[in-house]
Amino acid sequence: MLVKDVMHTDVITVTSSLSIVELMKLFRKYHFHRFPVIDEENHMLGTVNIESVLSIFKPHSKHLTRMLRASPSLKVEGEDMDILDINVTPEWAHLTLVADIMETNFIPIEEDKTISEACSLMQLHNKQGLPVLKKDILVGVITLFDIIYAVLLERGVIE
Repeated sequence: MLVKDVMHTDVITVTSSLSIVELMKLFRKYHFHRFPVIDEENHMLGTVNIESVLSIFKPHSKHLTRMLRASPSLKVEGEDMDILDINVTPEWAHLTLVADIMETNFIPIEEDKTISEACSLMQLHNKQGLPVLKKDILVGVITLFDIIYAVLLERGVIE
């Protein structure tokens, strides 16, 4: 069975210029943990995940806290910082973009590869899903769940 037989083609994507505010709304609306980041021609630029957003608000060291205090749009109190210590301004939330937190080292797969190859890539790179590209253009996404579901369907375990 090939990746193109199992992948989702109705992929919800984001652009690198999307604000954190709008990204948070998409995470909440779709209950996804990751979105592909594309340009105007559907070329894959990277991925953005909820963990990247959450890491902004995790406690940081004193050194990083001092650096963050230099930001005119963040008001940081105390030596260590967490979400309860940050006075997040609307300006900061709208000026922080997907481009600031996205990962650009994604692992793609082509649609004519087997689901076995996709599964191996996911295991090797500790991923639960892969973007499916055709000549650097995003054409779909395949997840570990998609593969498991397809195998169980093919074997008659589920209908």
